[in-house]
Amino acid sequence: MATRCPNSRRFSRRTDIVNCYEDPTFRQALEDLVAKTGRRHIIISGVTIGTCFTFPTLSMLQDGYSVFPVVDACGAWNAYEAQAAMSRMANSGASLASTSHWHANYRPTRCARLRMTCWRPLFRTCPSTAS
Repeated sequence: MATRCPNSRRFSRRTDIVNCYEDPTFRQALEDLVAKTGRRHIIISGVTIGTCFTFPTLSMLQDGYSVFPVVDACGAWNAYEAQAAMSRMANSGASLASTSHWHANYRPTRCARLRMTCWRPLFRTCPSTAS
């Protein structure tokens, strides 16, 4: 395309890496966030379940993260791809989830004293009640 349209701009910032976990920029940002928060539970989604979604999930599981793929928050080329990807992730130790699962179990509640959102059950007690 660049040879046919030499004056065009490239909009894609893609590094041609299918597994985002292998992208040094993504990996560094994730490691910085984990170091800052101490949390190793990853909620993930992607464009397509068979590649953008499955490969980083498997890599993060291998590195000891707890991974929660939200399987209905991505696309698939067909039902077979989706089933194979979900089976592979579940068999590798991922905890498959859906958007309705997250909405029902991890909906935000308001902490009136701090005026902040707390996520249950990620926080067992609201920070406003901690001493």
